[in-house]
Amino acid sequence: LETSARVLLQSYPALSVEACASDYDTALARMSSNERFGGRVLALFLGSNIGNFEPEEARRFLRSLRAVLRAGDALLVGADLKKERTILEAAYDDSLGVTAAFNLNLLARINRELDADFDLREFEHVAVYNEERGRVEAFVESRRAQRVRIRRLEMNVELAEGERIHTENSHKYDLAQLSQLATDAGFTRARTWHDAAGQFSSNLFVAVEEAGF
Repeated sequence: LETSARVLLQSYPALSVEACASDYDTALARMSSNERFGGRVLALFLGSNIGNFEPEEARRFLRSLRAVLRAGDALLVGADLKKERTILEAAYDDSLGVTAAFNLNLLARINRELDADFDLREFEHVAVYNEERGRVEAFVESRRAQRVRIRRLEMNVELAEGERIHTENSHKYDLAQLSQLATDAGFTRARTWHDAAGQFSSNLFVAVEEAGF
């Protein structure tokens, strides 16, 4: 984080950069207590991180962010758009195995931090697009019937062959849902930019006058 801040200052010496390593709630509280700079504010929430929230969590988070902005300020939000199942499932189960390694690392962390004995060779990564809920669901699937001990929790877990552990959801949006998300959080979706294939988007949310803010 500090390195990124220094690189930004080297590239844009007129910037004022204050790096803050924290969770979202702590950072938002810090933003609300800081003295504002003059003029309008543009906040950035890029990539497709909004998709890591459950829908209601996304609304709550954006409303918390709206609370530290004024009417007329803006938020640029990245969002992965809904697309064909084959495209999404291939993206979350890539041929290089990067996503699989990321997902199975959760079991490695449980082994390390909770003194468990998951054998990562006995699990495989599975990614499925749930069209009804508009999200990619990630699982680790047991290759055989097995028992896993999690010593720090004093827990034994019995897993059948093919049984899955649900590890992550990644929500996808269409433009109507993004407009509704903006409205629910005290913004209006003023403009959207997307790639040539229409698969990814950057959305300009502008804060509107609203009671409670």
